[in-house]
Amino acid sequence: MSKVIEVLMQMASNAEMSNTKSLAEMLSNASLTQAQEFAIQTKDMDALKAATYNLPEIRCYPILLPDDKSEEVSTVINNTVVNF
Repeated sequence: MSKVIEVLMQMASNAEMSNTKSLAEMLSNASLTQAQEFAIQTKDMDALKAATYNLPEIRCYPILLPDDKSEEVSTVINNTVVNF
């Protein structure tokens, strides 16, 4: 992530980076992934965030059960029922 921050700082401080050729040259020397380079070139911050952090998306939903005086609580985590 520090490489991405350095690249963005260089872009902000150097007016030449508005030139597509200069930007492409700087990005090729910056040791970034292809996805990060493409996201910066296309100014897609959501894609840059996804390429930089590359974390799995975890979804957790509580399941409401009928009131049968059960103390057990079920939750679905990534399509798997987990009982607590």
